[in-house]
Amino acid sequence: MLTHCALMRFYKPFSCLFIFILLCSQKVDAQFLIKGKIMGSDGQPVEMAEVVLLKKDSVALVSKLSDVNGKFELNVANGDYLFNIRLLGQMLHRQMLQVTDHLDLGTISIENARALKEIVVTGKKPLFESRADRFVFNIENSSLSIGNNTWDVLRQTPLLQVEQEKLSIVGAQNATVYINDRKSILRGKDLYQYLRSMPSDNIVRIEIITSPSAKYDASDGAIINLVLKKTDVDGFKGIITLTDEQKRGNSPGGNFNLNYHHRKYSQNASFYLGQTNSKTTEDLQNTDFAQQSQALINSVNKADEFRIGATTAINYEATENSIIGAVFEFQYYNPNDVKSTINSFINAAINPYGSENINDGNVQMAGGSIFYSLKGKDKSSFDLSLDYFSHNRKNNNKFSAFPFGNPMNFSQLTDIDNNIDKNNYAFKVDYSKALGKSGMKMETGFKVNLLRTKSPYIFSEWNGNAFTYNPLLSNDFDYKENINSAYLTLQRRFFKKMDVLIGIRYENTDIKTILNEGEENNSSQANDFLPSLNANYVFNKSHRLSLGYRSMLWRPYSNELNPFIFRLNENYLVSGNSNLYLARVQALRLNYSFRSSLVMMLSMEQVNNPILNNTEINNGISLTRPENFAGKVRRYYFGINYNLSLLKNRMTANISSGIYKVDNSEIYLNSKNSLYNSSAILINASNLFKAGINLSGYLGYTSSYTLVNKNTHSFLYNTFDISKNFKDYKFKIGVVDPFKLIINQYTMSSSTGILITNADYNQRGLSFSLTRSFGNAKTRKADVEKLDKGRSENGNSNIK
Repeated sequence: MLTHCALMRFYKPFSCLFIFILLCSQKVDAQFLIKGKIMGSDGQPVEMAEVVLLKKDSVALVSKLSDVNGKFELNVANGDYLFNIRLLGQMLHRQMLQVTDHLDLGTISIENARALKEIVVTGKKPLFESRADRFVFNIENSSLSIGNNTWDVLRQTPLLQVEQEKLSIVGAQNATVYINDRKSILRGKDLYQYLRSMPSDNIVRIEIITSPSAKYDASDGAIINLVLKKTDVDGFKGIITLTDEQKRGNSPGGNFNLNYHHRKYSQNASFYLGQTNSKTTEDLQNTDFAQQSQALINSVNKADEFRIGATTAINYEATENSIIGAVFEFQYYNPNDVKSTINSFINAAINPYGSENINDGNVQMAGGSIFYSLKGKDKSSFDLSLDYFSHNRKNNNKFSAFPFGNPMNFSQLTDIDNNIDKNNYAFKVDYSKALGKSGMKMETGFKVNLLRTKSPYIFSEWNGNAFTYNPLLSNDFDYKENINSAYLTLQRRFFKKMDVLIGIRYENTDIKTILNEGEENNSSQANDFLPSLNANYVFNKSHRLSLGYRSMLWRPYSNELNPFIFRLNENYLVSGNSNLYLARVQALRLNYSFRSSLVMMLSMEQVNNPILNNTEINNGISLTRPENFAGKVRRYYFGINYNLSLLKNRMTANISSGIYKVDNSEIYLNSKNSLYNSSAILINASNLFKAGINLSGYLGYTSSYTLVNKNTHSFLYNTFDISKNFKDYKFKIGVVDPFKLIINQYTMSSSTGILITNADYNQRGLSFSLTRSFGNAKTRKADVEKLDKGRSENGNSNIK
């Protein structure tokens, strides 16, 4: 747990704020709920009607749009208001309201309302939005959504950083992926492969939550929420996309998305398949200080993979205030690769030799979620969900070593079967309610999460005639993780301009690892109370200041606890570490927003005993495995994000740049501090020359930096594409790294040696995609800018 001094250091800046809030709380005006339902003369609900409350001086105070059932809700202080209902700029209803308590206007009949089912939306939201608690990247408005996979889109998303198979948000250590607010348990390579298999055509927007509240898991440092498409009008709409990518190998694919809605029932379904062929190269330089020798490892990896998958999401409106739903998904792929290596040595009595790794595997992932949501008339809400996820990986690895130039004369030949069977169960309940007339909102809930992993490791050696089982190098690894948690948050608005959300989360962590051979068992338990604070102050329509603080946990992944040793070749080994324990993280973040164009960000993150890979080199053999480094690492960040619109909003540019400072002084004296820059620019142009031509380009640069014992070389990611809209389909051509600017170089240092990696990960290439839309769902024909005018968050028209 955190020491008393550490807690005081982080809580002291907020103590004055809490005292100030408590002293002023009696001066805050209470907020009252106004609700009603708008019906047309045909007896059908009127959707997307603009409901506006104005002061006596005709200044709009708050505005909302009616939902698919014609319902609306507004929150205001007591007073006299002018109540208007407008549709596409036409005034349909007007009356005076005197608000002294909660007010139910009942059903409001509109005689001249036109049915919106036959009206089509022609406007669009901005590409990048800054909201009170998150940033939103509306990829549906960009050519990025055409013919890409989700991983490639995330690489080009503002404020996100991608390093090998790791996702993070600027100023934050790590990020957790959610899909439609449903958490993915995958991380690392598993998450990378999953997102590469997911087509981007069905994504509406990407939400980046930089300071999650206590409602979210303690391991969620920051959140990337992928919001998928759905239709709210009767009928169906679909998209078919065919893609082909040419790098060092050809990778064709296709996907099919369908959205269906009828009255109270809606369903989204997606099906995709594809084949990936790739070739990568990697050069390792392994320096042994004790032996004063070097091993040079040059490898070429050829891989192919077939994948197929399907997902579906179902929603049913059981009543006007309740929804029952379910999500089901399945994915299969068979990663196969052959890695050929040449091993040579300097100042070592070892002759050059060759080696080969052949991996043959298949992966099956299946999951489902059943949920229920109820909205009360008193503005309370109750949500319940039950999740299950299964991840089964079967892999066979054959390793051979032979004298250089003589691949048939084996000096070593091994066969390893390593299967991973992972099952995750989660049960979650959330409840929120307004606390009387105090203007305060409470949210509470609990979650039970069970993870079970079995990983048998069967090691066999060639005896000259056949493979024989070696019990000394074989084992069976079991991992059991139980996490029980509960949270409470309280939210209130002060001075009509400041929203404050304070929270506390309790998590009980119980982890057990079992090595069945040798009966080696490890277990760890932890009980943590984790506070959080989010404050948002709106000065006026142009200026907003947001503050977030959170205490979090950095848990080791189950694969990182697996102690089995995997041979990449005779001189380069990797393994997990069953002795890893929780690392604790504290994060502070300050955001300033000017209109919708400029965001300035300042953050500080401190990690106690971080979990990082460490490489030890003995007798020319390197072993890389994760360890808890004793001490603290602090990372500071200051950056800006700027949005620019050109050519009457046909072209937008998002520019971000920031400076990091990493303080490694408590852990690694060889590199006490590291200062580096991360910058990116995304340009998107639509309907150029009014000819349906779209352009998109992305440049992302990160300078060289050191995090504890690992130095990462400067990195420049670049991609460009052009697309053309036709009547019923879209065609796109994309190119990645045309000038071969992407460099992957890493240096891992320890007291025993240095490991330098130079890699070419098959980035440069050309892609083509053809997308066709179909369906009979009637879409809405309205100007979104008019419909969105006055739209607000939390009922406050000052928050944009």
